[in-house]
Amino acid sequence: MKNPDLFSEFDKPSDAAWKQKIQVALKGADYQSTLVWNSPEGIATKPFYTAEDYPELPAIEPPKDWTLTQGLGFYADEQPLSFRSLKILSEEGHQQGMEAFWVESFIPENKEELDQLLELPFPLYMRTEHWPQWALDSLTGPVQKQQNGVHFFHDPIGQLCTTGNWPSTLDKEWESLSKLAEQLHGEAFLGIDALPYANSGANATEQLSAILGHMQAYIEHPKLAGKITALRVRIGIGPNYFYEIAKLRALRTLVQQKWPELNIHLTATPALRNKTVYDYNVNLLRSCSECMAGILGGADLIYNAPYDVIYGNSNDFGHRIARNQLLLLKHESGLHAGFTDGSYYVEALTAQLVEKAHALWVRWEKEGGLLDALHTGRLQKRIRQSAEKEQGLFDQGELVLIGTNKYPNPDDQMAMYAATAFPAPRNEKTLIEPLPLRRLSASKEKARMQEEKTTSTS
Repeated sequence: MKNPDLFSEFDKPSDAAWKQKIQVALKGADYQSTLVWNSPEGIATKPFYTAEDYPELPAIEPPKDWTLTQGLGFYADEQPLSFRSLKILSEEGHQQGMEAFWVESFIPENKEELDQLLELPFPLYMRTEHWPQWALDSLTGPVQKQQNGVHFFHDPIGQLCTTGNWPSTLDKEWESLSKLAEQLHGEAFLGIDALPYANSGANATEQLSAILGHMQAYIEHPKLAGKITALRVRIGIGPNYFYEIAKLRALRTLVQQKWPELNIHLTATPALRNKTVYDYNVNLLRSCSECMAGILGGADLIYNAPYDVIYGNSNDFGHRIARNQLLLLKHESGLHAGFTDGSYYVEALTAQLVEKAHALWVRWEKEGGLLDALHTGRLQKRIRQSAEKEQGLFDQGELVLIGTNKYPNPDDQMAMYAATAFPAPRNEKTLIEPLPLRRLSASKEKARMQEEKTTSTS
């Protein structure tokens, strides 16, 4: 027997009907100014969405599951990790339920270390831009066949963004990439590190446009043309929950539209722009919701940021809490990307981000592409303007960070962490202006730490 339509006798409320009900409830207040808010991306965000807002988007295939991952090498005293530390930390994390590890800063010292690395029994995702040439040359033939779950993330453009310099020289980097593409044919060794865009203050549209330009710089370079079939992307997740879900979905849609045969593997992690030194436990709430957004947005791999990573040194407690948050989200909450399928709100945001990001990317490409935008400073200027606009909202109290510019705890004493929270800038010549970490609370924290020091000496 065919299931009856239980709702056939009810009219489907239209957009206009909902709006009329809301206007009655507002009792004369203006609907537009009271309930519609403009996002940093210039999207007018409504208080409700209906089937009339449901866009025509190509179907995307999110991962069926996501991988519990622990990040290693992010604390100031872990730069870079020794092989012994890497082995101990990854074995401990594996025993505590982690399925993979993102290794930010490890450089093999000799062939023996590299061989031992490739034999570790769990997946490792390794940054390789600063590996010596002999190590990169070894990632082929018998050594590559022995590797058990070791994956590589090689992104010299990402290093240019964060440090202002290529890891070696421009010509050497392209030669190295061409060689790796031949050695690791079919492997997703090439990375797109989009975390610096988020950490320096780019909004969602700018992040997506920069990622597309970043991809195009590799895919269409003469030395790599036709050789790249898969890419790994690391993307930072910010606090605007539904926008961040839509951002990841928009990225997959944009890539599918431009390069339908390209496979992308998304790694998501909480960005650091909204993380604070004072009332640091609130960082747990921030990172938890950001990891949730990454999961629901369809990331393949999620690693969490320890609550004290911006000011502390490596410690078991920080790693354990970061792991436990992910364990709860996967095994207790059972979250996965399919939860947002069909959401009018998320789908509408996704479509608008796709449209805006594509238009901005096309404009940037006409002006010379991502590398030209970096070398002329146009990209840095645009991101800086977005960051300053958001900083102004924070300084005025319109953008709230609990414990910092709203409900601060006067008993917090954090001046002893000033050296790690605010390391001295590196005085070195750079090819371009790097994209720095711009934390919203930094200026307020510096002033408060100085006040603590003054009070303690008076």
